[in-house]
Amino acid sequence: MENYYTISHDNNIKTPYAPTIINSGEAFLSKCPKCDRTRYNYANRELSLLVEGKGKLPDYLMCGHYPLMIVSDRVLTIWEKEGVTGYTSYPVVLVDQQMEEIINAQYYNIIISGRAELDFTKMGVKIKKVCSKCGAVEYNKETWEFGEAIMKESTYDKSDIFTYQFFEASPACTKKVLEIVYRNKLTGFRFKELKLKFAYGAPKIDLKGLFGTKD
Repeated sequence: MENYYTISHDNNIKTPYAPTIINSGEAFLSKCPKCDRTRYNYANRELSLLVEGKGKLPDYLMCGHYPLMIVSDRVLTIWEKEGVTGYTSYPVVLVDQQMEEIINAQYYNIIISGRAELDFTKMGVKIKKVCSKCGAVEYNKETWEFGEAIMKESTYDKSDIFTYQFFEASPACTKKVLEIVYRNKLTGFRFKELKLKFAYGAPKIDLKGLFGTKD
């Protein structure tokens, strides 16, 4: 698990962000009629987002509707050139407070296709119930009690960007993605060790310390 990491936007930096989806269509958050749990709906993939804040747009744009991964055209171009695998992309339109399209700001909604599974047996986690309607899972313990995340290596499809079964809202990636972000100075990204996925307050990876030139 040493070469795998969680990937998210860095909410510790002050940059413009997109708190509102304009073309919401079907609700992104809805309650299951069977188990009453709130679930994410990914039906809308081509989005229009309202941007707030001042300054330069980051390459990884924080979106108010977690866990959407919104990245710049620069990110997508570099990922394609570097052969990053495990996703498809859909265009995003950004608009300002006057509801006018922000020109020269092409962004994309990343839908992750890479997959792996957690080894619940080694983690001491048991599934108690799965909702037949929405797929919501009930475990024998709360997620913050899971301890260290352990991947079932035989289930990993070797994608550079992937998610775990039952945790599709939590993107993960290989060390290759970190190196690309550091080398190309892509902004707005935050990475943590994947084994600490369920650890509250786990420190983010220091990319300069990991890839910078050693004296």
